[in-house]
Amino acid sequence: MQTPPVSDTPSPQPGMAAGPKASARAAWGLAAAVLLLLGGVGMWAAVRRQGPSAAGAPAETEARALAARPPAPGAAEAYLQGMALMQQYRWAEAVPLFQKASALDPAFALPPLRRTVALFFLGNSTDVYTAMQDAIRLSAGAPDDIRLRVEPHAFWGQNQWDKCAAAARALRDREPDNFEALLPSLLLTGCVPAPESLAVMARARASASPVTRDARFDLMEARLAFAEHEDRRAEEALDRAEPKVQGPDNRFLRAALLRQRSLLAARGGHFDVALNLLTRAEKTYVDGGHAFEAARVASERAEVLEGKGEFLAAAVEFERQLTLLEAFGATYAAVLAARNGAADYLAAGEPERAAALLARVKGYPERILANHAEVFASFGLVALERGDMPGAAAMVEPALMSLSKDTSSSEPVLLAARVEREEDRPQAARERLEAATALLAQDEVQALLAELLLDSHDAAGAKRVIDGLSTDALPHAQALRLRARGRREAGQAAAATATASDAVEAARATHQVPVLQSALLELARAQLASGGAAAAAALLGELHAQAQSHGAGRLLLEVKLAEVQALPRGSTERTQRARALVTEAKAAGFLRLARLAEAAASH
Repeated sequence: MQTPPVSDTPSPQPGMAAGPKASARAAWGLAAAVLLLLGGVGMWAAVRRQGPSAAGAPAETEARALAARPPAPGAAEAYLQGMALMQQYRWAEAVPLFQKASALDPAFALPPLRRTVALFFLGNSTDVYTAMQDAIRLSAGAPDDIRLRVEPHAFWGQNQWDKCAAAARALRDREPDNFEALLPSLLLTGCVPAPESLAVMARARASASPVTRDARFDLMEARLAFAEHEDRRAEEALDRAEPKVQGPDNRFLRAALLRQRSLLAARGGHFDVALNLLTRAEKTYVDGGHAFEAARVASERAEVLEGKGEFLAAAVEFERQLTLLEAFGATYAAVLAARNGAADYLAAGEPERAAALLARVKGYPERILANHAEVFASFGLVALERGDMPGAAAMVEPALMSLSKDTSSSEPVLLAARVEREEDRPQAARERLEAATALLAQDEVQALLAELLLDSHDAAGAKRVIDGLSTDALPHAQALRLRARGRREAGQAAAATATASDAVEAARATHQVPVLQSALLELARAQLASGGAAAAAALLGELHAQAQSHGAGRLLLEVKLAEVQALPRGSTERTQRARALVTEAKAAGFLRLARLAEAAASH
């Protein structure tokens, strides 16, 4: 399979959110992408010590590298001027200076290295690959002080974690007072563990190392501390960075600080504060012409809105991000925006809008689509919710193939099991879930396993699974709904109704519409079992209307089945509507529902 363009955000790494392609050709793009995953703290976000029109970045920051292999006349000056701009996130201004340095000295490895990062943040998918290849090629025969700047990223891109860590540590220890040398050990978290890096930073601060005067030091300390849930340390680091990022030249650096503060605010439940900080950061990028970063801020706004439980608003933000990213062509970042937006549209009960969003990227090259372990599962899950079983089934194989890239992803397995369940193959679905040993402890897997056990009338087994679900909001709501179903099927109608009512309230707290709809459907069934036909009919009518208006085809079939089961047994209307539902369910490929409708027709 081909490696995606290096300007596409790759799958996150171990220690972050997912893992990179193993090919060396993506090494520099992958390294740059970590910056995005780290929330914009950035490689070059240093305080400006002198203007690029003078001597550029402080020569001592790259003194050893420049002395190890002195560049041609003028190349070092252009390079340092570019570095001064990079330290302020002024990527568009830095690129021509790095190009000038390379033109003056084509054997100088560092300018293409820095140009790779600048182009990445500008969303350039054309020139990044060439710059990356040049940096790797030129560093291969360079002195250690240059080679070691490249090797950690190259090994990281090849999944050679031990070599990555060794190279990063060697560079870090070789120049302990130079942040450029310290950075790879902090940045490439799949190599050097965050606790180790934080300990190194604590020692540097205790010794008053010159490296601590760099604003990048504070920003990276804040990021790593946040990742380790040391929020107080993160806040203190940002407070230290604050005076270092003032002034118009540091506006992009300050935007990164605002984004980091937004993470802390959101984690503390101060969602409106977080959104305000992100609005200010995004304006900086828009005004400065950094559209790629502005698009990233849109995704961060969406994540804050998810934290608030406002899934529809979050989906709209992801859709806005996709629109901003489409100017950069077919990128992985755009696929991820579509996938995340679709998930939020589903959570908001809008499968048609989810499908429309995914349709915008479905024609992208497979080398980009296949780089995310969950994108094919997303296509399938959206099709399933729309009542398109053939479309869902068609995505099972590519979704399962993606598990080789991310074995921690549950969505491909859940899609396959849900399709098998609806195809009336419950044993196959159960075996699939039980075989997914790496995923079996996850609440969402256990909840589906409980459904399958209830389908097979194994009430005792289902109870054991349900009792093992966590007390988090979503699994708690699912557990209550499943307990209500178990009690209803055991003939405990009153207890089932009470439990289903609790499930509805718990589902409301999740702010996820399908979860609430499932709980309401179970409540209607429990009411029917306990003789509350009028209340059940009202609930089913409401759900029927919701399913029709939002294109929720699977829900519509479930509601129709409940409506049929509510009719008097042996009545002509029940038989006719049940037979019609059998035909409809079979045509859509929902064989489990067709079987249940057939059973309703025969009683």
